[in-house]
Amino acid sequence: MVSLSPPVPFKSSISPILSAQFSPKPKPKPQNSISSSSSSSSYIRMRGALRSLVPPVSKTPLLSQNPLSISPLREIPFRDTLAEAFKSLSKLISDGLRPVDEYSQILEICASSKALAQGQQIHAHVIKSVPDGDSSVFLNTKVVFMYGKCGRARCAEKVFAGMPQRTIFSWNAIIGAYTSNGDPLGSLQLYSKMRESGFSPDPCTFASALKACSALKDLRSGTEIHGLVIKFGYASVVFVVNSLVTMYAKCDDLDGARRLFDSMKDKEDIVTWNSIISGYSASGKGLEALDIFRNLRKTGLEMNTYTTVAALQACEDSKFQKLGSEIHAFVLKSSSDLDVYVANALISMYARCSRMSEALCVFNKLEDRDNISWNSVLSGSLQNGLYDEALQLFHDMQEVGHEPDLVSIVNVISACGRIGNLLLGKEAHAYAIRRGLDCDLLVGNTLTDMYAKCSSEKYMGRAFVRIPVKDKISWTTIIAGFAQNSCYRDAINIFREVLTCGMEVDELMIGSILLACSGLKSMNYVKEVHGFILKKVMIDLVLQNTLVDSYGECRNVNYAARTFRLIREKDTVSWTGMISLYVQNEFPNEAFSVFLEMMEEGVDADSITLISILSAAAALSVMKKGKEIHGYLIRKGFTLEGPIASSLVDMYGRCGDLKSSYRVFSSVKSKDVILWTSIITANGMHGRGLAAVELFREMENESTLTPDEITFLSMLYACSHSGLIDEDE
Repeated sequence: MVSLSPPVPFKSSISPILSAQFSPKPKPKPQNSISSSSSSSSYIRMRGALRSLVPPVSKTPLLSQNPLSISPLREIPFRDTLAEAFKSLSKLISDGLRPVDEYSQILEICASSKALAQGQQIHAHVIKSVPDGDSSVFLNTKVVFMYGKCGRARCAEKVFAGMPQRTIFSWNAIIGAYTSNGDPLGSLQLYSKMRESGFSPDPCTFASALKACSALKDLRSGTEIHGLVIKFGYASVVFVVNSLVTMYAKCDDLDGARRLFDSMKDKEDIVTWNSIISGYSASGKGLEALDIFRNLRKTGLEMNTYTTVAALQACEDSKFQKLGSEIHAFVLKSSSDLDVYVANALISMYARCSRMSEALCVFNKLEDRDNISWNSVLSGSLQNGLYDEALQLFHDMQEVGHEPDLVSIVNVISACGRIGNLLLGKEAHAYAIRRGLDCDLLVGNTLTDMYAKCSSEKYMGRAFVRIPVKDKISWTTIIAGFAQNSCYRDAINIFREVLTCGMEVDELMIGSILLACSGLKSMNYVKEVHGFILKKVMIDLVLQNTLVDSYGECRNVNYAARTFRLIREKDTVSWTGMISLYVQNEFPNEAFSVFLEMMEEGVDADSITLISILSAAAALSVMKKGKEIHGYLIRKGFTLEGPIASSLVDMYGRCGDLKSSYRVFSSVKSKDVILWTSIITANGMHGRGLAAVELFREMENESTLTPDEITFLSMLYACSHSGLIDEDE
């Protein structure tokens, strides 16, 4: 008697949201086995039992004859379906029958549920019992499709290669297998071979090929396929048009995607709308995406989860917080139950808009949290500087029984680095080791960065060495880590190793190595790197600004100025860097010249620019220029507090106007140590030692403030200039 082993347990691929809709049905009671001498009526009953599990493939023409189409399994849980199907199939085989239709239907279930082990069992029986012929082609196509859906593209390729005959459906199965398993280039190569073999593509072929073009961002191939879609008369097939819209959007041709979308007469398929909204969202065109979302709402077409998620993803930052809240209200109005996927998108949206209280509110109300929910709120906390809260969330995640995944671990390691807590960082590292993830590329890069931020060069180096296959980010992180921790020679040596290996170097790596060169105050090194930048034609603005700073750190003002003049489109950072450089190197007049030029160019100054130029005014002791800067910052709406207030107090003090220094000092409600030190210094410069002492005592009475070294030096300066020896003591 031939029998099939029962299917091994496997996890259903039904999403947590949908699984509640599939209530498990009671299993049928065991029946007596059928002997090999079963009558034809028994055979019919067996086949009837299988067909009751899976509706047969429709015999209607064209697309419905596709052996890759999956029968609906709306009311039977996959596990029970397979168990019952295998039981019935075993008895059919034991009667010496070759149930081709039943093999097909069970392969269909295996593909739907990604049940690889069971699919392999059916494949073995197909090889053993089905001879070459039409049935073999049909079943082998199903097998190829099953392997593709189960993530085994190579197995699918072997079956496909061994097929003596192929149909368009066979080609669709293997092309789809490569596309869905992360090999879009292989998918397009197979598409070309299919065309060379004389097969005419059908809509399913085009959909898979266009998906591959999207993954590769291959606009040229996608456009060629678009031409063939029109030529073969499939330009009105909705799912093909949806694939075209997605392809144009992912290839950054939003105009092409929009033209295609606008040309559609009937936009009755929600997937079409989802494709164009997602395209704009992914390309950072949030306003355009939300505009299309508004138009969709006007049509009255029923939206799904993907629509809402795409619209929420369009809300990129705090400028969109009102629109994001409106979408949230719309979701709550549409349904009382919050879908977990929508909830996760809401959490991410609120986090991007710097509204973590609302993000946590959504998270706390969510009952069926998944790992994405936890990771969204973890990442959001990191983005908003809530590092301690992120660590607490990681702890809570484990307390409620959710096992942190790779993303969770990366987030908690990053949090440890941001707060500079080496002990917690080591604990997170130990957790990653226990989970076997410490050698993962992303984890390894994050560990390297964390140890760099914790100023632990030894552990940083160990984490870097443990990464089996390093990428550009790995090398950039270790170079930046050494440079930031003043290990300049180590950073330069590693950079040389990168160049020796012939690895591609990007702007971030060059920026880090310039930091090391600046730290060594080596003009020769900076010039070498500058030459490398010119040779590689790197015209990144951030890199050019860093180069100016590097020359400034080496006290070569001429080279810095020359490099500054070569920057075509200067931003605020460019101008501020040059002004600061002149001030630091005691060229206040040149600093003012650059500032005036900046104003003429219409570039707005920021707080750092104003602090630098106020220092120049103080150095020149020119009251008129100082007052002009004061007027400018008031007109531009800058708040008189923090470093700006301290710089104004210092500037007026150095320009001989102590009353104005006091006026600025008194206008600040929340005074910090730097501001108190500035007013003490101003009094010292004017020989008002007793006033400086009184200010110092008044400062000491502030319970939240502690004088620093600069404060004490200012006091010593004030006392020594006033002959207050006893007060000095």
